[in-house]
Amino acid sequence: MTEPIHKEYLLVRHGETILNFKGRLQGDISAGSSLLVDGRQQAQVLAEQMRSEGLQVDLIITSKLLRAYQTAEIIQKCVLKPEDPEDHLSDHPNIEPVSLLQERGFGSAQGKSYEQLGIGGGEHRKCLQEVYVADRTATFKDPESLDSIDARLGQLVMHLSEAKAGRYVLVGHEMINSYLVNLLCNEGRVYHTQGNCRVHAFLLADNQLVKHRLDITKGFRFGLP
Repeated sequence: MTEPIHKEYLLVRHGETILNFKGRLQGDISAGSSLLVDGRQQAQVLAEQMRSEGLQVDLIITSKLLRAYQTAEIIQKCVLKPEDPEDHLSDHPNIEPVSLLQERGFGSAQGKSYEQLGIGGGEHRKCLQEVYVADRTATFKDPESLDSIDARLGQLVMHLSEAKAGRYVLVGHEMINSYLVNLLCNEGRVYHTQGNCRVHAFLLADNQLVKHRLDITKGFRFGLP
């Protein structure tokens, strides 16, 4: 019998930015997207914990937005890829930026606070839950459609399905990561909160979900048995 092909995905949210700190809707804009000092420290703590566990990563896939790419660079310096006798150039995994993983765009709502938008009564998590299910007929006038999100994340999953067995770190954004969890788990629009530099983990065999753990950084154990 052929052994199943195992792939592990560690789905990471970027470190904190000024718009995160101010409680504003960031979406796919780049303004204010650079990591704060605290955001860099969050990424460094995560990266060093990965290194302390001897984590080997084959590839880091990141959103092209600056806050995600900066987080990916910090992680890259601390994690090692499996030894390859034919590759003596670097002990670190490559970074592959992909637009498919960028945050959902919210058009004219981007850069505004939830209070300005009249969402959620000011309570942060309630705001995010409302934002998560909003579409053109609800809270926003001009967001990226859910059909568009489904299409591009479907392309991303297809891209991942063609990869070889191994461990992959995906650095993205809270809402788009939650949509990706929905897709991998074959569930509906279920909102999965994810703090800055927190990690969701998935183990697939022959591209079928075997196990998943959400917010595994609470216990700082990255490997899925």
